[in-house]
Amino acid sequence: MSPSPVVTEPPLFDGLKSLECAKYARLAAKQLFDVDYNPAPAWNIGYANRFLWRRDASSCYDWVDVARPGHLIGIYNPTSGFNTFWCGRRDLAGASRLFTHVALYLGDRRIVHQFVSTIQLCSLEDFLLRKGCSVAAVVGPREQQVF
Repeated sequence: MSPSPVVTEPPLFDGLKSLECAKYARLAAKQLFDVDYNPAPAWNIGYANRFLWRRDASSCYDWVDVARPGHLIGIYNPTSGFNTFWCGRRDLAGASRLFTHVALYLGDRRIVHQFVSTIQLCSLEDFLLRKGCSVAAVVGPREQQVF
């Protein structure tokens, strides 16, 4: 990953539709950190790439111990329609969706993301508190296999 850039304005991309948070996070990761993530809907981005941390009772670390600038943050929004009726309720592993929103982690607990149709650069904690959300996963790029 490239050194952490100083981000004062969120990157903007032409042609993004509303509700494409995972695509926005992937494009921003490439532009800001030169990191490539495999494409997938928000709830499957960890399977298309690599889960580094997931929220569960057996986790000995908190997400802040694992997240680095350029990683993707999976966010659980309890009021998201994607949890209940849109596009099914299961992820690729057949489990209930762990998260339905993705943001790019910038470091210092800051994120850049597309929420519905708004591009935001903000404090992760402020966003979580305002929306009643929680961090559910940290995702890194899938490492290339060496043959």
